[in-house]
Amino acid sequence: MFRPVASPFFHDSSPPQRAARWLGALGSLGLFAALGLGCLGGCAQTRPETGSAVVADDRGLPCNVADVLDRKCRACHERKPSFGAPMALVTRDDLLAPLPSDPTRRVIDGAIARAADVSRPMPPPTLALLTDQEKQALQSWAAAATPGACATQLVDAPGIAIGTPTCTPDLPLAPSQPYEMPATRTNEYVCYRVDVDSAEPRQVVAMVPVPDNQTILHHVLLFRVDDETEAAKIGTKPAPCSAMRSMLWTFLYGWGPGTGGLELPANVGINQPKKAHYVVQLHYNNPRHLGGQRDKTGFNFCTTDKLRPFEADVMAFGTDQIYVPAKAAASVTCDYTIPDTAADGIHILAMNPHMHGAGTAIETNVLRKTGEDMFSAPATLAKIDPWNYQDQQWQPVSEVLRPGDVVRQRCAFANPTSRAITFGENTEDEMCFGFTLYYPRIKASYWNWAYPTMKSLCTNGP
Repeated sequence: MFRPVASPFFHDSSPPQRAARWLGALGSLGLFAALGLGCLGGCAQTRPETGSAVVADDRGLPCNVADVLDRKCRACHERKPSFGAPMALVTRDDLLAPLPSDPTRRVIDGAIARAADVSRPMPPPTLALLTDQEKQALQSWAAAATPGACATQLVDAPGIAIGTPTCTPDLPLAPSQPYEMPATRTNEYVCYRVDVDSAEPRQVVAMVPVPDNQTILHHVLLFRVDDETEAAKIGTKPAPCSAMRSMLWTFLYGWGPGTGGLELPANVGINQPKKAHYVVQLHYNNPRHLGGQRDKTGFNFCTTDKLRPFEADVMAFGTDQIYVPAKAAASVTCDYTIPDTAADGIHILAMNPHMHGAGTAIETNVLRKTGEDMFSAPATLAKIDPWNYQDQQWQPVSEVLRPGDVVRQRCAFANPTSRAITFGENTEDEMCFGFTLYYPRIKASYWNWAYPTMKSLCTNGP
């Protein structure tokens, strides 16, 4: 029988408390604004055993209206409203229902009024407010309120290629100079930026890691930073950086020992704007304090100007709620419910399970929603048992997650040391992540690659 996680370090598993922990690690970076969590107040998701959101199969709204609601409203106004929201903003019927505070008006009328209210705006000021164009989209539709449709026909990609790509790389990402790790340091997080200018937008269709000094290289993460001010804070010369700052960036790829290249299917690409800022974040580990350890790890890209119809993205399932007592074994199991905002489905292309040295097994399953409060038996998406830290491969996956489905991730650990192990970025700490490459990219304003880990409900066991 699983027990709620209760440890000296992670004693509260509620999403607000977990968001606060991330925020504490990030300092004053404005995480609530970045993740759209300004209305935090106790969003309690439901486990499959006790119920889950009802999924609306036909929202009956035109694409421009559905897009505004997806990106700016449905973090709270889901099918089952959260964060104290009084009603859902999912279907046409939801928008045309009487406004709870004034039944003589429609919900859409109240939403438009609040969006224009300077003193009490919605979304709240901690989030991105509606633009004039977005307000106009709601106003134009409200005038007629005609039924619409926003059904994107997604065709499953034929599969992703893991290993050596068939294309010829045309874009190298490398540091302006090698980084030399101080012999006095055991762990070091280092970042560098690569700026790319092109005449027209392009797409990345393959990514190939180029690891250099694997004596000290623990793992490498690749990001794109779209905010100019944020990008300017990272230099082109490798330098120590905050590991947790990456919560504000777009996650593209992860490398660990044994990881190869990755080539996307023919209908999927990763968008590259005309002016792109890539950031390579490297974790070095030098427990023997060796001197003269230099590294120039980078990536090679294949890119194209023939833009593909679907945009890929990366998110992480799992948790930061890890507590392994000294000289003991422990596990953590986390459930994340796919939200209504993923109405077109989340098409998974590949998964990259990630733990550190104390990990013994990691598994990601899906429980498909078959009816109200009903779910299928777990089906495996990715599994490594026993866990091998030296062989962290991306695993091809061809599955579609629908709203209401539950993704369940379990990580097991064995701690031979005399100290407790908790979540952290250092090699001596632990992680429980299932990095997931998927399409189409979720564009909701609150979305971030780590959002599923913050919204999961977790239990622990032996």
